[in-house]
Amino acid sequence: MKGQVSLEMLIVMLMFLAALALWLEGMSNLTNATNKNLDAHANKIAADRLASTANSLCLMGKGNQRELHLFFPKNTSILYNDSLWIGSFQRDTYCPVNVNFQASGSVQIKAVNNGSIILQLL
Repeated sequence: MKGQVSLEMLIVMLMFLAALALWLEGMSNLTNATNKNLDAHANKIAADRLASTANSLCLMGKGNQRELHLFFPKNTSILYNDSLWIGSFQRDTYCPVNVNFQASGSVQIKAVNNGSIILQLL
């Protein structure tokens, strides 16, 4: 009788562990999807703020500058190729923007209008 109870307990524990493993896998997938969403949202905010800063400097004219603090997910590329690209987000600007770097985390950026807009990490 003790052997049967031990076997039944072992089967119940294995079923519990199998259910726990499935739940943990689902939670891991949910966490990864949430992190990707948050990274995309951070890139969108950064793209909007950088394009807005570049456009205001373009309208203010040569010799003006601004500093801004932004957060970028890890290894986000920022470049200009007919429009401003931050990660997968594209924003048009009034003036050409001189930028090509990668950023991660919280960064400070200086934007200067010297005929074209120059974005540089501080």
